[in-house]
Amino acid sequence: MYQTIWPSGTIRWRASLAQALRKLGPARSRCRLKPLGDIEQYKFEDWRNQAVRLEGDSLYSAVYSRPGEAWVLLANFSAVAKRARCEVRGTELPYPLATVASAEILAKNGAVRLNAGKLSGEGEIVEIPSDDVVLIRLR
Repeated sequence: MYQTIWPSGTIRWRASLAQALRKLGPARSRCRLKPLGDIEQYKFEDWRNQAVRLEGDSLYSAVYSRPGEAWVLLANFSAVAKRARCEVRGTELPYPLATVASAEILAKNGAVRLNAGKLSGEGEIVEIPSDDVVLIRLR
């Protein structure tokens, strides 16, 4: 954790999502990002990204984006699983998507489709396990 001192107080924040993924264990981290392929072909934005709104404490997002596709990582650093509303604004991605045509969560037992219109509108409820990451693919 790092601290940023503001006139209104101290804010704690994680150095990077990659560091947080390492906290989950090296094998799990590699498995989580494996579907992306070569991550060097993506632009990365950490928890300060403007594309993802995520409601809840101890929840963070990051984005890997390339033309026509984006991957959203939703991380829960709490010891308790959480249900959270997630909203994605495709036009705010590093490589903007004019519309989010499809969205799916890549889970351990396969893909789970999300309502892309709802995700890019009022938001979709997503379950994020404790001390874990959910990976969402957008096209």
